[in-house]
Amino acid sequence: MLNLPESIEERMQLLFIEECLSPQKSRLLKYLASHPDAWTHELAQKCAVGYPPNRLGELNKEVMPRYGLYLHCHMPQKPLMNRYGEKSWFISGE
Repeated sequence: MLNLPESIEERMQLLFIEECLSPQKSRLLKYLASHPDAWTHELAQKCAVGYPPNRLGELNKEVMPRYGLYLHCHMPQKPLMNRYGEKSWFISGE
């Protein structure tokens, strides 16, 4: 078990030193570190990771727990609209 630093930033630095991440996972984590509220479609475009939720799940399962970290997805306060005019999420009865 590593002696973990207190701050998230220091833990992320340690993670990048200690882990041998794929280029895609490394890009994803670096992007999220500077853009913590990025949307899934933004991650896919900017990081070239294909299906970001799968990469986030892999990181949460394989890497992040060793550093006391967890990647969390959350819904936007207001729904986003897709190119078909549909909401990104809806509440039943809307």
